[in-house]
Amino acid sequence: MEISKTITAKSDAAQFCGGIFIEKISQIEPEVLIKNEIELEQFFTPNPNDYFIRKRIWELKTKGDPIKVHEVYEGICNAPSFYDKMDNKYRVCWLLTPMSSFQDMYEESFYFLFKKLKTELLNLPVNEKTAGHLIKALDMFANRAIGPVVQRIEQKSMNVNVDGNQAMREVMTPDQLEQKFNELKSRLVALPAEASKVDEPQ
Repeated sequence: MEISKTITAKSDAAQFCGGIFIEKISQIEPEVLIKNEIELEQFFTPNPNDYFIRKRIWELKTKGDPIKVHEVYEGICNAPSFYDKMDNKYRVCWLLTPMSSFQDMYEESFYFLFKKLKTELLNLPVNEKTAGHLIKALDMFANRAIGPVVQRIEQKSMNVNVDGNQAMREVMTPDQLEQKFNELKSRLVALPAEASKVDEPQ
């Protein structure tokens, strides 16, 4: 489903721009059309003009008014410079890829970098040189996944203390505390003399 949407979005953009875009996209293989911008950038390096042309395409498409191809690059680069680079199918496909929000781009970049890091860590041998780095990585991942262990223990302890103190305040009134003290004192008096010595509170 997502693959179909990706190809459709690029095809729609090509139809909107017309001319050479329609010609070039018809020559691009489906396996290239489904690639996202990061994957496409592995095959060519976008320059600032590429970025502004792509931005122009999607700004014009959002407006929805019919355009001519020259409006895509006008004011950004000259015609020979634009057409010379249209032979690069990866660049064409990149230009026709919908612009992502910066948040989407950050999340996508994080996913690919995390996946790469995970692969490297899994292939890393465990020895005296790598053990420290692996332990730090494990600790970092554990903190992100389940929260810092020490912090969770301290938080749980604090909750228990607060709940316990609150329960004592709710259950033990001054009269009840005095009654409890007297009960304990009576039990002590009943014990053998050597065990019943106790200092009463002042």
